[in-house]
Amino acid sequence: MTDLRFIDRDSEEWERMWSGLACNVDLERTNHGERWEYMGTVLHRTAGSRTVRGHHEFRHRAYTLDDHGAERRHYVNVQASFRYVYDEAKT
Repeated sequence: MTDLRFIDRDSEEWERMWSGLACNVDLERTNHGERWEYMGTVLHRTAGSRTVRGHHEFRHRAYTLDDHGAERRHYVNVQASFRYVYDEAKT
């Protein structure tokens, strides 16, 4: 089972996931007007298991990855909090 969800901007999870992204990348980096975008949250359950895992997906369409200035689309997943996954798995 895989479900796509979207986090409410007024939630604790919204703040937590953006903070998690900031630990991995520079949130202020802009190239050609592009910034980090939240793409959604994926919840998935392995067949035959009660365990549910989740992650938040972000992308930047023109992120500079190296000192040579190469720009390319870059994706980062931030693990969803246990509380969020547990609450969402009940719905």
